[in-house]
This record gives sequence, C-alpha cells and structure tokens, in this order.
Amino acid sequence: IATFSASGRYLATRCDSAPSVVWVWDMEDLSLSSLIVHQAPVVTLHWDPLHTKDRDEILAMCCNADHVYIWSSSGVLALKVPNCETLSGAGELGPIRSIAWSCKGNCLILKGDYHFCLCYFPNYGASA
Repeated sequence: IATFSASGRYLATRCDSAPSVVWVWDMEDLSLSSLIVHQAPVVTLHWDPLHTKDRDEILAMCCNADHVYIWSSSGVLALKVPNCETLSGAGELGPIRSIAWSCKGNCLILKGDYHFCLCYFPNYGASA
C-alpha cells in the first residue's frame, strides 16, 4: 500500500513483508517522518482529502479490528469504536474492514461486513 497526502507532502507506505508497520515519509526533505507499529496487519490507509494552511494533514488507518488510528504530524490517536465487536452480531458493526473520508474531510465512514458507522469531526479545521 502506498498513498500520497492531499498536498503531496507526505507518502504513507505499508509493505507486505511488515504488514503491521506504516511508514510516513516527508517528501519535502525525503526523510522518514513517522514509523507506526500496529499490533495487527494494517488493511487500509486513507488521507484526509483536504489540506489548508490551517489544517494538519490526517491519515486514517484500520487493522480489521475495533479501532481506527489517526495520524498527524502531532502524533497518533487510537479511537475505539463503540459496539464494534470482533464477532459481529445483530446491530453491531463488527471488525472495521475499510474506511473512507467524506469529500469535505470532516467525516470518516467505517465499514464492517454488514454495517457501517460515521465518525463526524464537527470542529475539524475550524480556525481559532
């Protein structure tokens, strides 16, 4: 997996020989910006589609589990999704299989086998 951020400043990569590791490269100075080691293989990486001088670039990652991981140049955040059990039942999302950003970059869809949920970031990108 390899994907550029919206501005092209960062490149996130995951190699099949180390599927639990994500490398975030800073393309301005061709250096490693972050190395993110997960407990399980990363199945998808998606950058926030918008970038402005007031917003940090955000990378969302998932590992077929009940967490979504959010990276920015400030660090990494693990978000546990409520009612997201590894054994899917009625009304539960089940493991997160894929993720996608809205075109405005303020909402993230988390998709399981039978259900989905939305993570909405109402103040994301708001100026101080």
